[in-house]
Amino acid sequence: MLNKLQTIGEDFCGLDVNTPLGGEDPIAAFPVLTFDTLLTAVAATSTGDYTVVFLGTNKGHLKKIIVNRKMEIEMEMKMEIDSNVFDRTSQKEKSDSHTSFDIAIR
Repeated sequence: MLNKLQTIGEDFCGLDVNTPLGGEDPIAAFPVLTFDTLLTAVAATSTGDYTVVFLGTNKGHLKKIIVNRKMEIEMEMKMEIDSNVFDRTSQKEKSDSHTSFDIAIR
């Protein structure tokens, strides 16, 4: 892969250094999970061999996704945010690879 240094100005918003890399080959990516609703917030962190992702939807739901290092979904949790009290928790199997939990908060 051929990398070349790009020219930037002083107003470049970089992390620690102002030296972005450019390349000839694009980086390929694929979705781990797709939704039929609009996501309005995303927060993610790594812990051990897993990535934990919290997703907010435009319908007031909070989703927690745990992805392993093989980019497979380990767990998917859905929460409806109405107030601070849990009144129902149900567990259902979505596939052989992960379990889905539905939690309604009222």
